Amino acid sequence: MMDAFSAYDVQRLRSYQTRGDASRIEIRKIGRSIALRFSEVGYFNRIYHVDWEVINKLPAIDEMYAANPSPFPVELIAAPCVNLSDFATELSAHGYVPGTRYARLRRSLPVNDCLGASSEIAVRSPLPEEYDQVLEIYLRGFGAPVKNDVAAKANLTLLLGHPAIKFWVALVEQQPVSLGMLFKWKRCAFFCGGATLPEFRNHGCHQALINRRFHEAARLGCDEGVSWACFGGKSHRNMESLGFSTVGVDQAWHSGDISDDS
Repeated sequence: MMDAFSAYDVQRLRSYQTRGDASRIEIRKIGRSIALRFSEVGYFNRIYHVDWEVINKLPAIDEMYAANPSPFPVELIAAPCVNLSDFATELSAHGYVPGTRYARLRRSLPVNDCLGASSEIAVRSPLPEEYDQVLEIYLRGFGAPVKNDVAAKANLTLLLGHPAIKFWVALVEQQPVSLGMLFKWKRCAFFCGGATLPEFRNHGCHQALINRRFHEAARLGCDEGVSWACFGGKSHRNMESLGFSTVGVDQAWHSGDISDDS
């Protein structure tokens, strides 16, 4: 499951590298672990599959991120069967502290029992002329405004044509107000990028987009749907209400501000 999450982020960063200055993005393999860096976007400054090998290379990792300073912390996501608390002494010495807890969610396919609800909400792929609205949904829905929305739009436009990533929008009064994305990795469907404009939440859009993605996952021949959400948050509760089961909780650790205050 974590392989699907990291593969999704790697695919996105590789797409972004084709636009502008590629040096602002780095994808580095450290044993089985994958270290990602995107100086402009905090979400991507993370290392997946952290294990003892990564812990032993923390000085080199510190240098990797410090070489291209960013105002965002670096987040560590543990490999399966690894508890980062066991390395608390080493992590603390490098400025890492416990951070977000993420719930891993899974639901087996097919899921015909939950399909067909919220049929009054129209769902379709976004039209090219709606890409500005899609960006607005993505940023406002996640509460993540950016300083350079031109660059953000350019990056999102690259993803809209990605062969492994599918986009849908839910409509209210014929206008897109909610977004749902699906990433296919092997026979796994990753339900990613679900966001709704705050003023249109609780209208059934999330349910409708989940249903649409279930249909697509079945069409693609996937065996399971997976997702990831902040533990105990609204998205986590919504996914559980739609039949996803929490199969694990990951305690991430993150660094302090690695940017130069000067």
